[in-house]
Amino acid sequence: MKILIIGTGKCGSGTLMYALAEDLKYDVLVEPFNRAVTDNFNFIIEDNTVVKIINTAPSDDIIEFSEQFDKVILMDRRDETERFFSIMHAHQHDTWTHKENYNPQDVIINRDWIPYLKGVFEGKECINRLSKDMEIPIVYMEDLCTEDYDLSKETYQNIIDYRDTGNDFQSLYDTHFDTKHKQQLKIPK
Repeated sequence: MKILIIGTGKCGSGTLMYALAEDLKYDVLVEPFNRAVTDNFNFIIEDNTVVKIINTAPSDDIIEFSEQFDKVILMDRRDETERFFSIMHAHQHDTWTHKENYNPQDVIINRDWIPYLKGVFEGKECINRLSKDMEIPIVYMEDLCTEDYDLSKETYQNIIDYRDTGNDFQSLYDTHFDTKHKQQLKIPK
């Protein structure tokens, strides 16, 4: 099976990708079109692979790309303020995953960021359009990476169309979805 996760950026899509890969014993392919991650665009997506992309392409291109997958997951974050700050922090301080030694720092925004920021805000519109066009519900980070264990488990089971994969959810929750893994950003006042 091939799984595609389409996220808006800093929405938990990487966390979900690694959890699915661990649970299902799949390989991962991280943002294959992102020049900052790879310059190899001659990839073949094998069975038993989870691919994560950020929705920066026009929706028709993403829909066409998604047709080679058995399952497509759309992911976003309800709290746009935290998502925006997290994206800007990652760009300015290279804090892309929770694996780094995370220390919140100031984020500086100036006019040079305007073209990029436009794309950040268009991500929400794009994921909503994809959801409508592809008739796929959006999974929200706040439902998966939460202190509410039961909500997290239910959300994950809905994502994988629950089947017993041999792993207990507690292990996945402890490793990936517990909020202690989130970069707890506190916006300065």
